[in-house]
Amino acid sequence: FEQLVSRLGQTESETETLRAEMKALVARLKTFPIARTDTFFVAPESADKGSGLLFSINVNADSCKSCGICHAVCQDFAIEITKQTPHQLRQYRRDWLFASRLGGVTRETIDRFALRDKPESLAYRLLDRDSYHSMLGGDSSFPGSGTQSTLHLMAAVADSVIRPRVETFVATLSECADDLEQKIKARVRESVDVNDFEAFGQRLKSLTDKTLEPETLAGIASGEVTVDRDRLQQLNDSLLRLRDIISAYDGSGTGSTRTNLLGVFSEDHSATNRGYYPYNPFSFPWINTGADTVAVADGLFSSVTAVVISGIRALRLARLILDDVYEPAEHDDALDRLDWRDLTDEEWAICPPVCVIAGDAGDAIPYLLRVEAPVKVFLLSSDVSLSSNGSDVRLWPMARPDLYVLRSTIGVRGHLLDGLVEGLERRGPSLFHLYVAEPAEHGFDPAQSMNRMRTAVESRTFPLMKYNPDAPGEWAHRWDLTGNPAPDQNWMLSNGKERSTAQAPLTVANWAIGEGRYRPYFRHVAKNVWNEKMVSLAEFLEMPFAERAEAEPYIEVTISPERTARVLVMPEIARLTEKRLAEWQLLQELAGVRSSVVTKISEEAEARFQEELTRVREELQNKFASEAETSRAEFGADFHSRLTDELMTLSGFGSDTAAAAQRLSDYLSSLSKGGSADDESDSAATQSNGAK
Repeated sequence: FEQLVSRLGQTESETETLRAEMKALVARLKTFPIARTDTFFVAPESADKGSGLLFSINVNADSCKSCGICHAVCQDFAIEITKQTPHQLRQYRRDWLFASRLGGVTRETIDRFALRDKPESLAYRLLDRDSYHSMLGGDSSFPGSGTQSTLHLMAAVADSVIRPRVETFVATLSECADDLEQKIKARVRESVDVNDFEAFGQRLKSLTDKTLEPETLAGIASGEVTVDRDRLQQLNDSLLRLRDIISAYDGSGTGSTRTNLLGVFSEDHSATNRGYYPYNPFSFPWINTGADTVAVADGLFSSVTAVVISGIRALRLARLILDDVYEPAEHDDALDRLDWRDLTDEEWAICPPVCVIAGDAGDAIPYLLRVEAPVKVFLLSSDVSLSSNGSDVRLWPMARPDLYVLRSTIGVRGHLLDGLVEGLERRGPSLFHLYVAEPAEHGFDPAQSMNRMRTAVESRTFPLMKYNPDAPGEWAHRWDLTGNPAPDQNWMLSNGKERSTAQAPLTVANWAIGEGRYRPYFRHVAKNVWNEKMVSLAEFLEMPFAERAEAEPYIEVTISPERTARVLVMPEIARLTEKRLAEWQLLQELAGVRSSVVTKISEEAEARFQEELTRVREELQNKFASEAETSRAEFGADFHSRLTDELMTLSGFGSDTAAAAQRLSDYLSSLSKGGSADDESDSAATQSNGAK
């Protein structure tokens, strides 16, 4: 600041004023948390100078339940748990109020960071203050409730998807209303011949109304100009209708119709969803009902959509009138019969989703098989217990192939965010089966809620799944197990890599031992009593049933980085693990990742490959042997020829093969007469030298 002041060249009085203002700002910001992050500042600033953003995390002291989840999941340690004092409460309340008074982040800014091809980044949509506050608090849930965290994320995502589209629709209505207004003014100007003031004055005197409406002006038109009074009336009526719709959306009218989400809650979730008067935890309209939850949602969808369609019908009519092509006999019937099935993708995008939030699949899901309205059902399962059958939801696409199904959890945030956006945007019905951990019910530290939900995925207790009926290709291609670790294996290993003897499989039992409700089903075993009957749970499940009677299944748990212990698994947990493994293997088959058909095809392909490899190897070996023999013979002949030429040269005969042959013949003859080879050699050498 001082460097900046020195360059401004202001008077002493102006400089002191600036210093006083800066001092007040520093006093206000000295406790306000501000960070310069790589994501929001460094990366944008390096690409475009001046585009960097500061980041701030503020705690709402009046809604924090001290669950500790934010501290547990923050890998950068930006949040810490500390003792609450009156001074801190005052500070946090001041910071929260100050942050609330700052300008919000624009949608365009958020879209720079929230990218669909990077699911984890979709969490940045919650930086939109309106989306984040789609759930306000005031509920009766326990600290660390997975249900409330999931509902908050669901409401925020729905708001971030729908609200920008509604704002675009309202802007389109306003633009069309402006065009109507301009056209009315142009028609009125054409209707009045202002050059003939005497005639115009006479017509004005004949009027009894003090208010000069467009249709009244048409009545004082000059005789030289013809005016289509019906067209002018159509323009005016359409303008008034659009203004009424705009005022309803922006809340300035008598009744606001603008909403980005509607919720229908079943009673089995009322304890965690309902706030106490005067607190309402949700910013969107919702209803709590008992039976036929989806039927109520179906009726609610029809009524709310009818209101939206009335606005779309008015916009379509206004455009016809503006283009001077509107003919009541031709267009009125089609506009009156307009249904949600007839809407364009842009028009459908402004219809608020009607969401059913339930905890019991038996109440909500069967109705989905016959309901036509594209309602969105959220099945929040907090009980993945010994008797739970909630995972059967994975089979519903077989009964209704057009149903979008997502199995996910907030513990794997990127997968959930991507699935929520995809399921909420589509025009058909969607089913979201979400696992939510409840520390108060299941017996674990509230700060571990996110970790418990993530471990449920990693251990195959609640594997991720997506069935998208809109995906191209064959039926099996619509199933997606992306997000599950080692999707082609039975179990994920402790370090997420492929299995080896040094790596322990992460099973359902490893998840269950972390919850108090399952503690009676485990027994710690001291190292001095380990025996040969003890086998790991994963190996136990691979054993023939007849051989299991004498075996004692166990899992390894980490006590410290250097120490592990064995814990025996009771039969109930072993059966639960085997059941979940069978369900996981069924998902693998449905997705075509692993099945008898796939295995058979793979084995046949491997056999054909090995057979072809053997054939090619033998062919190459035979070819090489043949070529080697030919090359050896050719090399021998060539070597013999070259050696002969060399010897001829050394003996002095050169290329005279006849002389060489004669000399050799004479030599052999002398040998046959009893001469010495050495004598002949010396004689030949003397003769040869003499000849030279």
